[in-house]
Amino acid sequence: PPCHAANDLPSPVSVAPLSSSSRSSRSSSAASVEPSSASLSPSNSSSSSCAPLSMPTRILCACVYFAVLAVYFSMRFHLTRGAVSPPITQLDNPLVQCASLLECSLSRVWVALKYHLLLIVPTPLSHDYSYNCIPLVSFLTDMRALLCIVSVPVVLYLARCLCSALLSSTPSPPSRAIALALAWHCGSLLPALHVLPIGTFIAERLLYTPSIGACVLLAVGALRIQRTARTPSHRTLLAFASVLLLVCLFWMSAVRSSAWATPLSINTAALSACPRSAKANAAVAFHLARHSGLDAAVQKRVKALYRTALDIYDSNDVTHSNFAIYLRDLHTATQE
Repeated sequence: PPCHAANDLPSPVSVAPLSSSSRSSRSSSAASVEPSSASLSPSNSSSSSCAPLSMPTRILCACVYFAVLAVYFSMRFHLTRGAVSPPITQLDNPLVQCASLLECSLSRVWVALKYHLLLIVPTPLSHDYSYNCIPLVSFLTDMRALLCIVSVPVVLYLARCLCSALLSSTPSPPSRAIALALAWHCGSLLPALHVLPIGTFIAERLLYTPSIGACVLLAVGALRIQRTARTPSHRTLLAFASVLLLVCLFWMSAVRSSAWATPLSINTAALSACPRSAKANAAVAFHLARHSGLDAAVQKRVKALYRTALDIYDSNDVTHSNFAIYLRDLHTATQE
């Protein structure tokens, strides 16, 4: 049925005074009109609102959304079916060679937790999370395994809240905003959680789109906190905390941007965040060797970095080749 607001009701019509005969003749008709005029009372007109969508309509809308997604993925598959993806190696994604189902499951959950930790506390950052930057969760005695097990009920509870908010007949605007933000965040982050094999273990760039949902959740939470601040002192404290948070994030962004100045600086930052990364050790050694010259201390560090990289992952042909070329050039330079 169409929705009628209180302003849509007809305005009352002024009536001229009636004579006594007219009053008696219309007194009988007023009784019959009174029940129908009760529907136009102010209480009923003010409480009238738009009727919520019925369950079949909501299911139909969901089917339309899923149909659009199906069309998108079918077109994407049709356009990329001729492309040949490079093989996924253990160096890029350690999950392709898990020792057991338990190790794969716990490690996937830990990847999801790591992504959310980076959203909350974006430090330390690394442009590369290849083998063995973050070791796989292999045993239940690992503290990360306990965190993964505890997080599963929390995720199920959030999923239940999301479903109840989406299927509610009369959802409130904050509930709809939270449900939309969670759906956006989870849906865009799902491909990065290794539901299907991908060519990277963890990548910070994959958090760009999911962070939109996280920002919406943060905005809804900030509005609710603002409504609870009823005194001027509380509002001042809230404004000061917001400004302080923005200043800290701005400072962290400036520091992170300076790390991208040179290839050596960005790989050195990655090595600081991931000391056990085979790629980071090899990359720092490669770029450091280009500027080492005949400095004995730098030469010793380059050799140590290459050996560490090969100790972590011995099957990287590029590292073997670069290390051999460096030793050859170093021997040639010392002979001259």
